[in-house]
Amino acid sequence: MKKYLALLAILVVGFTACQPETDSRMDVPETITADVPDGIPMDELAYKQESSRDFDELVAAVEASAAERKFTVLAKHDVHQTLTSKGMEIPRYTIIEVCNGKYAHSILSENMDVGMFLPCRIAVYEGESTNTLVMMRPTLIRTMMPDQDFGSIPEDVEATLIEVMTEAAG
Repeated sequence: MKKYLALLAILVVGFTACQPETDSRMDVPETITADVPDGIPMDELAYKQESSRDFDELVAAVEASAAERKFTVLAKHDVHQTLTSKGMEIPRYTIIEVCNGKYAHSILSENMDVGMFLPCRIAVYEGESTNTLVMMRPTLIRTMMPDQDFGSIPEDVEATLIEVMTEAAG
């Protein structure tokens, strides 16, 4: 359980770092320290896809492919812009938040605490010769909340988002 709390801390700290300086919605205690969880192979934690598509085309393709599969784009975070405005440089990096209302309603009806895993996020980042899409696997929720019965929703969402990423990657 400790390793999963560490993963959650990494996600919270990473999200908080991308918020505007005046945003105090999430105060993370300075006592939180996190290491990458031991024992979870990266391919079980995340799904990653490389693409030779232009960065902006790739982001637009993710949005279009998600919409075709009834996933609404809730937000698009330009992490590169946010960090650059604070004097920190990273390659282009955008996080696209997507949600399918039917799946969200079903899973939240089972347990409202699942909201901490929502919405699904697909990150797109720029590399030297290719661009990368990556998402945390929705099926990871089974490891994080083993006593819940989510039916086939995590697998269905994961399969659909892998289709989105594969199609977008071209």
